[in-house]
Amino acid sequence: MDNFRKVLDRPNIPASESKRSLVPPAEITSSNNEDTTDIKQKEMNATFRMLLNKHRKKNQFTDLTIVCGNNVFPVHKVILSSGSSYFQDLFLMEKEEEPTDTVALQGIDHQVMDVLLDFIYSGNLSLIDLPFEKVSSVFSSSIKLGVFGVQELFVESMSDILNRLTFRPMLQLADKMANRRLVDMVFEFILSNLSPLISADELQELCREHFLSIMDMAIDRQCPSEMILQAVLSWVKVCPVDRRDAVRSLLANVRLDDVSEVFARFLLEDEDLLKEYPRLKERLQEIASASTKLHPGLKTCSINNIRQRGEPISFAHESSTDIKPQNQNISLVRTALVAELSPRCLATTRLQTHDRPCLAVVGRDEANRASIMFYSIRSDEWSPIEDMGLSLEYKQGLAFCDDLVFFIGGEDMHGNKLTLCYVRDLLTKETKQLADLRIPRSGPKVLCWRGAIHAVGGVGRYGNSLSHVERLDSLRSSVWRNVQPLREKRDDTAVVVELESRFYVLGGGTHKCEFFQPASRTWHELPALPIEFGQLQPLAAAVLGHLYAFNYYKPQRLYQLAELNSEWKMIPARGVAPEWVTHATGWRSKIFTLDRSLKFFIYDVRENTWTSGTRVPRIMPHPSLLETVDIEA
Repeated sequence: MDNFRKVLDRPNIPASESKRSLVPPAEITSSNNEDTTDIKQKEMNATFRMLLNKHRKKNQFTDLTIVCGNNVFPVHKVILSSGSSYFQDLFLMEKEEEPTDTVALQGIDHQVMDVLLDFIYSGNLSLIDLPFEKVSSVFSSSIKLGVFGVQELFVESMSDILNRLTFRPMLQLADKMANRRLVDMVFEFILSNLSPLISADELQELCREHFLSIMDMAIDRQCPSEMILQAVLSWVKVCPVDRRDAVRSLLANVRLDDVSEVFARFLLEDEDLLKEYPRLKERLQEIASASTKLHPGLKTCSINNIRQRGEPISFAHESSTDIKPQNQNISLVRTALVAELSPRCLATTRLQTHDRPCLAVVGRDEANRASIMFYSIRSDEWSPIEDMGLSLEYKQGLAFCDDLVFFIGGEDMHGNKLTLCYVRDLLTKETKQLADLRIPRSGPKVLCWRGAIHAVGGVGRYGNSLSHVERLDSLRSSVWRNVQPLREKRDDTAVVVELESRFYVLGGGTHKCEFFQPASRTWHELPALPIEFGQLQPLAAAVLGHLYAFNYYKPQRLYQLAELNSEWKMIPARGVAPEWVTHATGWRSKIFTLDRSLKFFIYDVRENTWTSGTRVPRIMPHPSLLETVDIEA
């Protein structure tokens, strides 16, 4: 470092007028032909930028070092000047001065700088691995350094880290930035997850303005009145003196026609706060007394169960605008699924099991009908088999999500690829036909994310592997839309695993791996598995926040993804591995696999050991999907 320039602060240099976004479009709206020139150019561009970023991380061909505190970043001047007006102007000044090979930046955190450099090189703004308290610095530092495109993608990237623990500080950040888009995004998240958030401290600590705005939106969208009442009363309890008057007008607008007699009596007996709202109390008394006259036997109906839970009643809805049908509580027992319901409760509660979590097994029964069974891991018990009311086509893409089972594509007895799509609601016992796929395919991988369904890869009508991806925005959408394709073509032997808001896709005729970020609708490269996985079908599961992969035949070796080191770490396992694995899923510290004999084999990550388990009952002879289902109790 002979030539060293220390930059104490950004010089007063105007930002370049020719700002441009380095991010490729999130969607591709070209024709159905996946091999169009447009798609090829985007794939070449993504590959080129990926290689540049690899060169940076491996310190290859770099000609500049950035210093942030005790951390150094080797970079390429030409790349930095293309993505940042600050560095562009700084390097142009070198024509009149002595060239520099080191730039020290003060006031910029090294983790923030790492995120910005990754964006400049790859065009992908990822905030997932960044501590939340440093997220706002990405925005401010991008302005300070004149990094093109960050401001436009900042709100969209925030959706990747939006969760129960971050929505409140994210609202505070949105207020500080005066960013209405970010406020609206957080409001939508809260509305979509209002049921599990009712008793959360983060919701009850929201300021008056934000909370009242969210509740007004909930009323306008006709969210369940019981859920709104419980959220409002829980919020008022935190500061009764300051808040009780703030919600008077709000409570006057809550419709009570869908409030059950059980819930009305629960509030009347347990909520002392109702005395502050005499009109609401009077209306609840009318509901409770009228229903008791009609159904005298309901006087003690499950109200004690509500108190014993120690948690708010569970409600669910499909999205921020569509209320999801809610059905009966189901208790998993050895011989039957027993419903504990009142006549009024029957249509307003949710599919549940008391022995959680469960493994859901979807497949064909002895009569070749699409069926589903649940297995309780803790009690080692199976639910009765349930006929889903349709025949299961060969090589259909299957997915289980939020009590819905999706059947996408497939092929008929003559080998013709299908575009037909169906969804089975396990709560209402209804089967609905969805819009047809754009491209006929068998064996697509099906991804479900915030109400949208993605059909990924598979085998096309000419027996060719597909990289094509299409998305159905909601169950009511009338058309699938083309989105960014896979980086690699993958057939029906590919596997997909969801982990921390990402979908990891492995196999399908290649040893190369990639993951999908739903928020940005973009695919990103991962380290490749060993070359033999190009010929052997991989299985994969997410356990304890890590992704594990192994081959289907006697998997005595497993591979753990070490993404930061750009490698798969090989782990030799103890115990007797299954001979031929057909399905796999993860739960806590264990990977549950199903072999050809319909027997479970369990790999314990902590003990690094294979053990054998129970078998799938013979009434389900052809399993096609194995999923872990953590159903709320």
